[in-house]
Amino acid sequence: GINGKNAFYESAVHVPLMIRFPNVIEPGKQTDLVESTDLFSTLFDLCDLDTPTTNQGRSLAGAIASGRTDIEYEPRRYVFAENVIPEVITAGSLEFTYEPDLGVGGIKHPDAKMVRSQRWKYCYYVDSKDELFDMTDDPEEMNNLAQDENYRGVVSEMRTALLDWLITSDETEQIAPKWCV
Repeated sequence: GINGKNAFYESAVHVPLMIRFPNVIEPGKQTDLVESTDLFSTLFDLCDLDTPTTNQGRSLAGAIASGRTDIEYEPRRYVFAENVIPEVITAGSLEFTYEPDLGVGGIKHPDAKMVRSQRWKYCYYVDSKDELFDMTDDPEEMNNLAQDENYRGVVSEMRTALLDWLITSDETEQIAPKWCV
């Protein structure tokens, strides 16, 4: 029942990014974590334009532009995703029934958040079980480690990163009261 880009599995959230800019970007491959918001800042830097201060992205230009030592680059430690649009999975209806551990129509992510580091992916579902996947040892995301006591520290680190992102983003109205429990 999960299709399209409406889930946090790597095949849905990992989107390839290709930029071609002859004589500025040499062909190559980067494996750093990036978000779609980074594209805006990157394009502005590559065009030598001032990036608006309200932009949430982080420029990749310093990592991909040949000889551009004037542009700072700091790789992301985490990237984030969220799904707060239940009408997408209810055929456009704003009337939906959310059931703990079942979600909407059996799909459990109508108010869900995800944080990803190079190694770990943590998914938080309100009123449901968390998910933690080791993307190095389990790239197919088959073994949920969130309830395993051995990974309590990783869950705590990832959840803290997620909450920090929520309270510092430009769109804090996304923080529903149920997140603050």
